[in-house]
Amino acid sequence: MSKRATTVAEAKQQTFIMPTSLDDNWRGFAGLLDGYQIGEELGFDVMKWSNEQLLPAMKAGQFTDETTVLDLRLILFALFRSDYFTGYTYTEHDREVDFVLQALSQKTGQPYTPHEFNSPDNT
Repeated sequence: MSKRATTVAEAKQQTFIMPTSLDDNWRGFAGLLDGYQIGEELGFDVMKWSNEQLLPAMKAGQFTDETTVLDLRLILFALFRSDYFTGYTYTEHDREVDFVLQALSQKTGQPYTPHEFNSPDNT
């Protein structure tokens, strides 16, 4: 994995190996970019924007086809920051994180094993 991306261009050029499961250091992966700076560059508050993207996607059971890898990484960053703000309980955002990582796996072709609460048999 490369250094922390602070611009859209850096984030798009960044190479990464995503976590293969929910227990595989997703927080370290989410921290590979600075979502605050990138959101500012894109003209939005990343925390507010990510909720506006995530909640309808979870309700629909999937993100739209227009959702990009960068979008998913920004949403994951926001979940990471929210986890930090709420005291790192390490479980309160698991369902959302798993949902985003599954979508990221589909977009990148990298392997990811869904957690049982978001697997096709338990959704």
